[in-house]
Amino acid sequence: MNVALVVITDGRQDFLSESIRSIDINFPPFAQQYIVDDSGDPEYWDWLDDTFGGPFTIFHHPTRQGCSRAVSTGWLAASECDYVWHAEDDFTYNEHVDLEPMIAILDANPYLAQLALKRQPHGPVESAAGDLMAVEPSRWEDHEGFCDTDLIFTFNPCLIPKDVIAVALADPSPRTEPEVTSCLLAQGYRFGYLGQTTDPPRITHIGERRMEGWLP
Repeated sequence: MNVALVVITDGRQDFLSESIRSIDINFPPFAQQYIVDDSGDPEYWDWLDDTFGGPFTIFHHPTRQGCSRAVSTGWLAASECDYVWHAEDDFTYNEHVDLEPMIAILDANPYLAQLALKRQPHGPVESAAGDLMAVEPSRWEDHEGFCDTDLIFTFNPCLIPKDVIAVALADPSPRTEPEVTSCLLAQGYRFGYLGQTTDPPRITHIGERRMEGWLP
């Protein structure tokens, strides 16, 4: 099982520490592990190297370059692996993550660009609906073991096949959620989540995202 871990961070030390502890507890070993640091902060660079420089290969952007460049750096580094586990630095995992059945779902359903984990509602619209999938329920479909949508390719924690990474990297548009979504929809992809639409969240968003180009 050749899966690379790519963690995107922009300077939130406490969030990143908590997130990586949760990954260590809830995932099997990865074939390769990368951290992309978009903080532009030399003190954060040093802390990352001292704390994670053994198990992770760390890429430091000399200045803050935004979501698109950070994602490109991580995906290019991991592009030879069969799958990439893409992780933001402000999520923890509510349960053990078994990658093998997730890979089986992606292999059996090649129209899926990703298999993500559901997070708790975020923002006033989702909170009012009580669930992120309840905002536009007609845009979601349940299948055996997973559900899918055409709404958006999410940069929340997810498993992405190598071929999808290649399609996204070949597109000249920026690597932001809306741009990657448009690129992949044009290629006939949909966006999957593990489990059913009525399942409880499998991950917890522990911090506000503030990297350039990410949706609220």
